[in-house]
Amino acid sequence: MRLIELLARHGDAVLSSPETAAELVSHAAETAPALLDLMDLAQHLGEALVPVEPRPAYLASLKADLWRAHTAYLADEPEVRVAGPVRRSIRVHPLAIAAVVTSVLGSVVAVVAILSRRRRPVPVAGTPISAA
Repeated sequence: MRLIELLARHGDAVLSSPETAAELVSHAAETAPALLDLMDLAQHLGEALVPVEPRPAYLASLKADLWRAHTAYLADEPEVRVAGPVRRSIRVHPLAIAAVVTSVLGSVVAVVAILSRRRRPVPVAGTPISAA
């Protein structure tokens, strides 16, 4: 385990799981004794810092500040109104158009060739084929 990962895991464990933090300290004692002082400091800070609930006045002022910032942001944005259906123009590459036209023409030629073909009688076994 890298030193940075070890310190990060220890910092998280100090706040959430003291047992895991103790295991990481014993692991650091074996692999990286230089980190023990930092881990000890983190342990003391974790014990000294206790979670607190914010005061209602602070929450109210934070909400008002955020609402003011949001309103100012919306005031700076230009308003876009659409009166009717929006039409989009699509740019198509000329080679794509040529490919579509060629495909359609090829299909038309194939259909015309099939329809204009004469029906020829199928020769029956034992009868001579006459030259046309």
